[in-house]
Amino acid sequence: MKSRAVVMTAPRQMELQEFEVPDSPPAGGAILKVLANGVCGSDYDIYTGQADDPGHATFPMVPGHEIVGEIHAIDPVAERRWGVSVGARVAVEGLVFCGQCTQCHFGDPFRCVDFMGYSKTKTTVGHGLWGGMAEYLVLQPGSRVLPIADGVSDEDAAYWNALSNSFNWGREAGGITAGDSVLILGCGQRGLGVAAVAATLGARHIIVTGLTRDAYKLELAREFGATHTIDVETQDTVAEVKRITGGRGADVAVDSTPRSIQATVDGVRSVRRWGTVVVAGNKGRGAAELMLDEVVLRSIRLQGAAGRTDTSTRMALEMLAEGRFPFHKLHSHTVGLDDAEYGIRLLGGEIPGEQAIHVTIAPWLAPASGGTR
Repeated sequence: MKSRAVVMTAPRQMELQEFEVPDSPPAGGAILKVLANGVCGSDYDIYTGQADDPGHATFPMVPGHEIVGEIHAIDPVAERRWGVSVGARVAVEGLVFCGQCTQCHFGDPFRCVDFMGYSKTKTTVGHGLWGGMAEYLVLQPGSRVLPIADGVSDEDAAYWNALSNSFNWGREAGGITAGDSVLILGCGQRGLGVAAVAATLGARHIIVTGLTRDAYKLELAREFGATHTIDVETQDTVAEVKRITGGRGADVAVDSTPRSIQATVDGVRSVRRWGTVVVAGNKGRGAAELMLDEVVLRSIRLQGAAGRTDTSTRMALEMLAEGRFPFHKLHSHTVGLDDAEYGIRLLGGEIPGEQAIHVTIAPWLAPASGGTR
């Protein structure tokens, strides 16, 4: 059996290649028929050659780590461990853990010292099917596989990764609790997810910021729990937060913006004394200095947050199944493998006249010559 896959051979160089799918799954693993794969901002950074972590760009590689698929074949050991069988629809974590190191043994696999990753392994290694932008993916024994509820569409399911980040950033790193005033800097797919998380946790004020061109996202933010929105190009973020909170400031600020140190500064200036600022968006190697004196003098907790945890992933899948929020409205574009490069450029804002929130690659969707479903 053959599998088509998108292969990134260098920055801004992508092509479709065909790979042989193994006849049987690896010991302790499975073969997955990929149904959908969400496009991440890191996919765009790899595509443009701006990835902050050189380990993200191991060319040639099959991109895609926000994976949803159907179990095509599975080893009995994996079937027992993951609790899924042939035909089950699952979400697949992009990291594959070794299962042998101290962190894995003590139940903290996201700090594994010897992990590998889907979309981080060269196609020249083994079978080559190491990423989600392919028709089939070979799942390794250390994979984290979670079932998806029947009522969740493939496109909604493909949002699991972004939403699990939102849970981690808001609930675990930010510590949002009922009655809090929460500032969310950025109205992308993860920022809107944090708004939904804050609403679920009972936050009193949920304030979401964006640029003037993000007006439609800011409007959508209200459907995900936002009580107030701020256009940072026409309004003063700090002054607006102080006005909304009666001069007190936000309890928690979550900065989800990529490569914007100003958003972090606004977060620091907007929180109350003893408040928390979560920095989740990558700022790049050349990020300017932060006002650390203000962090010190007002006893602000500055918390970095990367990725997600098992708990945040499970909570994200539960929220998707509940159907409380209109996640389908986030899926601005869905494209097939033939149009994967177009989809990545869409998310990166490179296509004139198009505004993307969440872009999904559906491997079995017919080509649309740069169009979308």
